[in-house]
Amino acid sequence: MVSDLSAVAARAMELVDDEDAIWNWAERAGARGWMFRGQREVDWPVRSSLERCARRMQWERPRRSLEIGIYRRFQRHAHLFVSPLPTDEDVIEWLALIRHFGAPTRLVDWTYSFHIALFFAARAADPHDDGEDRSLGERCAAVWAIDAEWLDARALDHLRQHGAEDVAAAYRDDLYVRRYETFGTVYNRSPAVPFVLRQNCWRLNERLVAQQGVFLCPGDVERDFEENLAALVRPEDVGTHIRKLVFPKRLALAILRRAYRSGISLATMYPGLEGFVRSLGDLAAAPEVLSPSELDAPLGRHQPGAPHGSRPTSHPRKRVLRRSARK
Repeated sequence: MVSDLSAVAARAMELVDDEDAIWNWAERAGARGWMFRGQREVDWPVRSSLERCARRMQWERPRRSLEIGIYRRFQRHAHLFVSPLPTDEDVIEWLALIRHFGAPTRLVDWTYSFHIALFFAARAADPHDDGEDRSLGERCAAVWAIDAEWLDARALDHLRQHGAEDVAAAYRDDLYVRRYETFGTVYNRSPAVPFVLRQNCWRLNERLVAQQGVFLCPGDVERDFEENLAALVRPEDVGTHIRKLVFPKRLALAILRRAYRSGISLATMYPGLEGFVRSLGDLAAAPEVLSPSELDAPLGRHQPGAPHGSRPTSHPRKRVLRRSARK
């Protein structure tokens, strides 16, 4: 196994400096049935939101204590805001719902769509971070890619090799982890075994559907996500089953425009008013979607209630009366 994921990242990187080649990278690489995750910085580690929260807040107790604290607090209050709720047994659906609203969980967001991952990486990247005085890691964004079927098989094989056949058997018997005891057997085993499994809930929420989302779930929550993943990766897997596209941030706006024309935006990724409003700022990257009249008519100079950008016009009856008077 590899000792840490930074060594994997260095060997798995493929720098691409052409917009068309970037957009078509997954197809060219034959990465069908893979999972993807976009990141603003090349050197950023892949971390769960729970891991980031524990680090930022200097949490000194076991991470599983923070996890169960957040989980129970959300369960006790969620009925005030959400309906219908998951069943009490369905831990993964509860965690997905918690993640949906932005609270920390051990679940790490990935997507089956390369272009959606690329969109998130490009949107988060700052095109001005491309100066020659900056390091490659600062000048480029990245998209991780993992072979989903390989990960499934490798994780189960790894568990058997480490005497955790009970974990593998429980996961195979309840793939969506819809029983409470399954989660305990698979993800809170004692002693813990580091691994990562592809995971999703049985009932998908609207954002998971829109983003073609899937989660990677670490088996040992006390270890960093990258430690769990590195436990599965052999040297021969790097570049074959796990890869990393790297692209210059100066191409981020061009990629955003291409994504927008392909129907990928915050409005489509986050269905509802919040996503729509957040997407409006991205129109600056794709002004061609606005009509010339929308761009030329100052606010307050168009007819209220008329199509955006329409010039003020008089009432049709008044125009007829004026023409009659001229005759």
